[in-house]
Amino acid sequence: MKHGFFIGLLIILLVNVCSYSVEASTLDSVIILLDPSDPGDTLTVSDVNWPIGFDQQIELVNAGHGEFYVEIFNDPTVWQLVSWLKTQPAAVVLDTGQMNLTLDGGLNVARYQNAVRLLRDKGLSRLALRYLPDRGKESMIKVYYVAYPAASKSSDTAYVIINDSVWVIPEEFPRWTVSLGGEAALLDGKLVMIPTAAIYMARQSYLLSVIGGYLPGDETDKKLLSVSVAYFPGDHKLGLMVGGLYVSETIEAGYLRQGFGLIAGVVLRSDSFKIHLGVGGQRFDDQFQGPSFEPTINLGANFNVLSF
Repeated sequence: MKHGFFIGLLIILLVNVCSYSVEASTLDSVIILLDPSDPGDTLTVSDVNWPIGFDQQIELVNAGHGEFYVEIFNDPTVWQLVSWLKTQPAAVVLDTGQMNLTLDGGLNVARYQNAVRLLRDKGLSRLALRYLPDRGKESMIKVYYVAYPAASKSSDTAYVIINDSVWVIPEEFPRWTVSLGGEAALLDGKLVMIPTAAIYMARQSYLLSVIGGYLPGDETDKKLLSVSVAYFPGDHKLGLMVGGLYVSETIEAGYLRQGFGLIAGVVLRSDSFKIHLGVGGQRFDDQFQGPSFEPTINLGANFNVLSF
């Protein structure tokens, strides 16, 4: 009788282990549907329908920008072993409800281990995984990426995840940049190159610039100040710029000419320089000839020397 009891247990366990699994995926997560007692130990990477962009999500986790949530769902099926034990006179002292939960718990761990194995085989090297066992209408493994809050990131790369696609956007421009260069300003109808220093505040899609310049001379000194904002659609390096411009020609006693104006144009930026070209108009105050309005061409180039 005892031998028959253990043989019955062995047969039921084998039936529970040998089950069939079905894989599926949604736009933003991996879902592996399993039979109620299937731990998923026979699954390989090629068996899973990985969503578009999942490789990039693995790169994000490896780089420390987020983690994978691994949800393990069991359906409310009672284990065949527990159902069989309920009918055995010698097993009446067992708490079959608790035993069913215990077997579920073992299955949860086995499924989680197989999810870890699959993610390793897929390329995950940093095991930032969150184990979330649960119950539902279906038995399955569900894996999805969750980014860390922005405040906790200490990286020079920004990531945007929309539906099933991942865009990795390099943050090529530090928050603040100091640069040196030159500006061509219009004075007396001539373009004069003035050495400049600039400070920029950069983001993915815009750039705020404050540029000042000074060119000493034997008789007169030339000064320049400009403030501009540039917008870069789609994180392109070429953007549109608008701003204000001040130029003057001075002597020790004061200015000879000074002009205030508006410019609009284009700007090209990279991680090491900024070049802009703007056109517009200026109202000049000339001590010898009175006020006048002149068209303006503003060309400038600045090269980064300090970023912070």
